Amino acid sequence: MSDEKPKQPRNPADRGLFQRYEGSGVWYIRYHDENGREYREKVGTKALARKVYQKRKNEIEERRFFPERRRQRDLCLADYLKGYLADHVVGRVKYPTHYRRYAKLWTEVLGGRMLREITPTDIARYVARRRGVDGMAEATCNRELAFLKRAFNVAIDDGLLEQNAVRRIKLFKEDNGRVRYLSGEEEQALRRAVGEEHWPKVVFALHTGIRRGNQFHLRWADVNLETGLVTVQRS
Repeated sequence: MSDEKPKQPRNPADRGLFQRYEGSGVWYIRYHDENGREYREKVGTKALARKVYQKRKNEIEERRFFPERRRQRDLCLADYLKGYLADHVVGRVKYPTHYRRYAKLWTEVLGGRMLREITPTDIARYVARRRGVDGMAEATCNRELAFLKRAFNVAIDDGLLEQNAVRRIKLFKEDNGRVRYLSGEEEQALRRAVGEEHWPKVVFALHTGIRRGNQFHLRWADVNLETGLVTVQRS
């Protein structure tokens, strides 16, 4: 369970309700049983959160609250990933495009399955298909697995899932050791193909090894023309 302190609504009538991330539209409830033990539940809309919170308080007061019998509602993967993107990706990461693509891929293959129904075998079959039929690189498969593993860990923290099916899937060992430099002839051929207009951008990357994203987000403060040094703030 996250140690993040919930943000309480200002309205006293909404005591016990909070959003994990301000403005997400996804509401949680927090309450304590007769022994002072704290519970948190992810509910959904604010109106529904009010009803569930009051229901839990009534159950505790009437001694009808049995947490071991309380079962979180099942969610299919497609619905869960929509909420996961809204809560943990959109507005919280700089470039959410990849995360949306990963969510779409997993939704296409397992979207109709309930979270608790997804097994390591399901995950392994998906990876085998991506490597064999789709011909995806091992690094790509690792990124897709890492996305789902993180999403499942959040589901466990929210009480929607007990086990992470991705944890039993071994990631591929990525080989990033191959380095190859262009010969003089190859560099001249590349220059002719690119054209003089765009060649300064290409030759800068060619002789620094800088990544495209880092290159096009450089600022003048990162460039020292006197020493010939470029500082990459984030890589």
